[in-house]
Amino acid sequence: MRLPAILLSLAFCLLQTYLLPAQEPLFVISDLRPTYDLNNYLLIWKDESKTATLESLLSGAAQAQFQPADSVKMRDKKGIYWGKFDLQNGLKDPSILTDWVLNIGEGSYVDCWMVGRDGKVKDYQKTGELVPAEEKRTKLDNLNERILFSLTDSEPVTVFIRLQKINGHYPNFNLRLAREDRMKSQEQIAIRYRDWFFFGFMFTMIVFYAMLFFGVRDRTYLYYSIFLTGTSVFLLDIFGILRDAPIISSFPKSRMYSVYVAGAVEDVAYIQFIRTYMNLGSLLPRWDKIYQYMTRV
Repeated sequence: MRLPAILLSLAFCLLQTYLLPAQEPLFVISDLRPTYDLNNYLLIWKDESKTATLESLLSGAAQAQFQPADSVKMRDKKGIYWGKFDLQNGLKDPSILTDWVLNIGEGSYVDCWMVGRDGKVKDYQKTGELVPAEEKRTKLDNLNERILFSLTDSEPVTVFIRLQKINGHYPNFNLRLAREDRMKSQEQIAIRYRDWFFFGFMFTMIVFYAMLFFGVRDRTYLYYSIFLTGTSVFLLDIFGILRDAPIISSFPKSRMYSVYVAGAVEDVAYIQFIRTYMNLGSLLPRWDKIYQYMTRV
């Protein structure tokens, strides 16, 4: 009789654990560190209807559906995911926690609310790779989704994050609270100098081959100059520089179109460079026709 009773008790405990909502651990900042990893305190919920708002979460039963981050697979490339975590400033001098940086992860559109225990919103910020720079508090270095974070009192708060990705890549939460912005560190400044030195070299090569074309009227140099231009635009995006350009930062979707156009121009220019440089029209006319068809496509 004892074995069935024990098995029944275990089954009841497992069922109760499954049905209970995820617990909300409170992360207390009690000592000063360069960074704080908050991923173990993050709870995630997928908004299947894509209509949830902060008000509906605070007043409805959706909060019970939040699950620990390690148990949620964010595999919907166009889905909307909500994350939340509880945080408390336990420092002796709470005013130290001012203008820190909360790195969020990867998202095209990211909304972040800081909500007090009374349910009132204490702060709201927007970020994301497709959010105009004018709507962000961090105007530059838009390669990373991050916000400025301040909590100067000891009252616990809940941070809600709405994250959506629409560019074909998977959304991702990677929460790290840092005392200083990594994008403004000496290491990143050195990387910027190195990048700009490289692009200075690329610009010199573009101008050099363009001048050769105007001097000798050989289209080989023109096509190679155009190829280098397309490559430079693509690399500017890879290095995160294009996102901060004056016009593109205000209209971030134009960056996507610019990269697509630059990639197409780069491919066509390189094929044309091969045709003219190797004189395929005379040496390999069949291959020349194939390459010509590829450029038209």
